[in-house]
Amino acid sequence: MIAGYGLNALLTFGYMFVSNPKELFLLQIGLGIAEALSAPIWDSLFASNMEDTENTFHWSLASGHTHFVSGIAIAIGGLIANYISFNALFLTMGIIQVIATFVQAKLLFLNKSN
Repeated sequence: MIAGYGLNALLTFGYMFVSNPKELFLLQIGLGIAEALSAPIWDSLFASNMEDTENTFHWSLASGHTHFVSGIAIAIGGLIANYISFNALFLTMGIIQVIATFVQAKLLFLNKSN
């Protein structure tokens, strides 16, 4: 899972270097692989750490919050791209994803020690 998060962060920085459609296509393939490495493992860990009570509520929070946060991120990203630049947007996205990778790694390692 951490490999998927890290690859996602690394490839997001790659957007700053894309110069043609073929490079963009390859970058998108890499991002798909990163998602395939992280998402199923996250779902599995989430499911294995839930209690039987209120499973539906917890799954709705886990699934629904991503759409809400994505909407906010899209709006902020649009403002960054419009008023600053796309490179600033990609840099911001990459930095946030690097932070998320470290947070996720820390949470996983804390969970293993307990």
